[in-house]
Amino acid sequence: MATKLLEIVGRDKVLDNVAALENVAKTKFGAMKDKYEIVYAMERRGVAPIYEPAFNYLRPTPALNQPPELVALGCDIVEECAAEVSKAHAKGVK
Repeated sequence: MATKLLEIVGRDKVLDNVAALENVAKTKFGAMKDKYEIVYAMERRGVAPIYEPAFNYLRPTPALNQPPELVALGCDIVEECAAEVSKAHAKGVK
């Protein structure tokens, strides 16, 4: 079974896609990290990342074979939610 998995990972160039996903996430989230301090509105809009309020970080968990465009859409939704929450509470937008 593991051999088949490795075959599929190589055939489908999953690791190349992971690099593309990383680039999208770093670009999108990097631009947001100093702009917003809270992100709570995401779940109701279909984005369900791992969030640790005690440590104030967001960990996106996209599927490794997911198209980069879908990751970019998720990043856009996260920013829309951050902007919505920040405006509602009059904080977070620099």
